[in-house]
Amino acid sequence: MDYAATKQIDCCVDIAKNLARHLIANQVIVQDLELNFGRNEVLDFDVKLLNKSEKSVPLRIKRVNENSFVVSSQIAKIDVSTGQFWRITESGNLTTIPGFVGLTPSHKGIKVTEKVPSPENEVDPTKAIIVAGLKKLPWLFSFLKLCRGYFFPEPHQDLSMSEGVTFRLCHNSGQKNLFVCESYDEGGIFDEYINAEGLSYPPQVAGNYYADAYSCLAFERMFKLTQDEKWLEASLASQRFTQRVYPQYMPASIVWHHSDFKNAAIVEQQLASQSDPSVLQPWTISRFYEDKYEPTNVFALRYHWKSVLANLTNDDRLLQSANKDLEKVAFDQTDDGLFHDNISTYPDAHDLTYHQYSTACLGLGLLQTDNLIGWNIFNRAVRFTLRVLSPSGEPAYTGRASNNIHQSASAILAFAIAASRSSKKDEIDMFLKGISVMATRLKSFQLDNGMLPTAMNSYVNERMAWNHCETPYNGLVCYMLFRAASILKQLRQSKNNSTLLPLEKDHIWLANDAGFASLGNGHQYLVFFAGCDRSYGWSEDRHVTGCAGLALFGDVDGHDLLPCLDVSIPGEVVISDMPVINDQAAFGRGHLSQGNDWIKYLHCYGGAEIIRLYSLINDDLVLVSRIRSLGSPLQIQGAMAWAGLHQENFVFTLEKENSVLTISNKNSHLIMKAWHFGNNSFGGVQESQKVSNAKGMASRYDFGSGVVKDELWSVLILSRKDKVRNYKVINDNKGVKIEFTELCRRFDFF
Repeated sequence: MDYAATKQIDCCVDIAKNLARHLIANQVIVQDLELNFGRNEVLDFDVKLLNKSEKSVPLRIKRVNENSFVVSSQIAKIDVSTGQFWRITESGNLTTIPGFVGLTPSHKGIKVTEKVPSPENEVDPTKAIIVAGLKKLPWLFSFLKLCRGYFFPEPHQDLSMSEGVTFRLCHNSGQKNLFVCESYDEGGIFDEYINAEGLSYPPQVAGNYYADAYSCLAFERMFKLTQDEKWLEASLASQRFTQRVYPQYMPASIVWHHSDFKNAAIVEQQLASQSDPSVLQPWTISRFYEDKYEPTNVFALRYHWKSVLANLTNDDRLLQSANKDLEKVAFDQTDDGLFHDNISTYPDAHDLTYHQYSTACLGLGLLQTDNLIGWNIFNRAVRFTLRVLSPSGEPAYTGRASNNIHQSASAILAFAIAASRSSKKDEIDMFLKGISVMATRLKSFQLDNGMLPTAMNSYVNERMAWNHCETPYNGLVCYMLFRAASILKQLRQSKNNSTLLPLEKDHIWLANDAGFASLGNGHQYLVFFAGCDRSYGWSEDRHVTGCAGLALFGDVDGHDLLPCLDVSIPGEVVISDMPVINDQAAFGRGHLSQGNDWIKYLHCYGGAEIIRLYSLINDDLVLVSRIRSLGSPLQIQGAMAWAGLHQENFVFTLEKENSVLTISNKNSHLIMKAWHFGNNSFGGVQESQKVSNAKGMASRYDFGSGVVKDELWSVLILSRKDKVRNYKVINDNKGVKIEFTELCRRFDFF
């Protein structure tokens, strides 16, 4: 059938199929080993650990006594007891911890969802009174937790730092000579890139994440597409693993158990099994848990999985619980549509990143409940994304996990849902074009083996700016793209290949509550972020977001020049065009305003008031700035600055004394120059060290640094010509004015 969105469907399905092939290749396939020591105290096996394993691993298990064994390979030997976890690698290395029989969920801060309909989960009135009382006495609650930790401590060690696939030996039905070598990781997805930039773990199954649950969905989808039994077997294996480790993966504690995230995949699988019960086995999980991790996006996630479960069970209590989650999501939405992804450690987040995930989760839940208030919230959110989406396909270039794959997939899914419900043809066309550019960009980073690096850059081994390891996000993205494609098949309207995205048009747009503004002249575009609170260090304390500055700058041919706004740790290198004043970056909320063709930013930080204006004039980007002391002298780093992304074949050339920076490749030649007034000592341009960024390696280029006693006026012009246009720059008692041939009044706004 010739669908209206055939191109988008094909691209989404192609990416998803390749992701599924990557995930099944990394699936653990070794089964439980039946051990019968009735005739022989030594048993030999050849075990193939992963689907992609090229050879089997020789394994010998010797019984010493009723509860003690020696496990050996060709290169290693360990002593284990019944119930004790141990691991083996494909090379035959063996590791264990004497007496380690696993972790327990009660020490992970996991709480049970009281609204899940199940007799065993009915709320105990006495317990409810006790819990309510403890909440009013937080000191007592903390004391009791300390007591629990003292008298019932978790093991000081687990197998997090041990590579390999996990096993344990168990008695079989209590018979003296019969044992089972349980393949604990069977059906799980082996991850070779754990965990993020700032913290590394050896390859293993990241069982507390959610690659297993989403792979179950992905493999089931592949079975329906191909009718190849291997996909059905893989789906059932993932289902078994998910049920085995819910609500705690026992061998290792790389991260807390992501129950909420697994729940969404589990209930979606249950929903799918209603339409085709012959494919899937019933789930044995009836008691659902929530995580202690509660940013705004998790409440959107809960709205999704609780809405699906409420629809499956016709339970009004569960729907009421979902609606309470929806209220929390709505509370954190700005007037412009952006979801603050707030959390206690980051209470004023204005990230584009988890806005995307929240929007997708909300849309999935609304497909089950059809809540009119919810749809209004969703529509404002998805239209906000449309306004900031770059023509090159970037929806999430500010915030924690910026430029990570799941944010792009979330936006694709949200756009598919929005297109399926919109009655406005022009809007549908824009959603479809948005899906095209995002999916095309996503596909450009897919590796030959089907894997998508968590962050869309080429630094896979370094896990540069990854939010966490790759298999959970690969599973999630695979599901989202398959789901988006199925929704897009509902569209039947005519196609429009000439549709422009909002940033491709001649426009000016202000979203002051969200803290974003954009400007475009039909050739170039920019998006400015006004800043918010400083975030915690993400990618395991390697990156901090919340700093104001140019978030996006490029042309309508899809060339984006900037890295993600960021403060790189260690070193505190501020990747932004905003000045560092008295060692303080531009965190906190600034104020935005607009003129006919300019955007103005006003903020106070570091003991100074700064006004910055951005305008696009012909082929030039023009910035004008005033920094004014609020009392004491100011130490300025980069009165004007540029965040440089070191893309392939791009060359950065500095003329330090002339305050000139040139960025060039074979197709383009950009030159920028800065002028400063009010302090004769300012001048020159300096490059910072190269630091990691979600888009790759980046540097900061500072135009003018030094001490300012009163105020400093600065101008920076970036031109696409061979030299900076000859604007007439005048210094007088009223400050800086720039007289342009075309528009001499443009900057007379101070």
